[in-house]
Amino acid sequence: KPLPGTDPVPCNSVCDYHGKSATCNARILWAATRTDTGKPTACAIAHELVLGECVVCRGCELSRTTCKELWNRKPYFRRYSVTANPAAPHDLRAKKVNDPKLLAAVLVAGFVAVAISGMALRCVFG
Repeated sequence: KPLPGTDPVPCNSVCDYHGKSATCNARILWAATRTDTGKPTACAIAHELVLGECVVCRGCELSRTTCKELWNRKPYFRRYSVTANPAAPHDLRAKKVNDPKLLAAVLVAGFVAVAISGMALRCVFG
């Protein structure tokens, strides 16, 4: 287990946070890939998070981390890129399934069907 403290290379400094020891670079990568920011700046957001949590990481510049290398190797990580092709938008308005009036009509029709079948069963079994 690495010992907490500073390293001559700031991104290799070991941060002890909530009982877990990891290098600043490893913590930034972990946060960038597991925090669903929905923004193209996942590395920058993770970098700021780690710098705020670990004093020993404050000398670690984002450009010195391996976040950019991860971006080149992991396709799921690229979805946050500004240069990535945007996904096709989902047009929910084209589907009438989420129309409140239609939903109300379907619910009323279902209630009526259940009521009629209940009355029919009552007539048959008395």
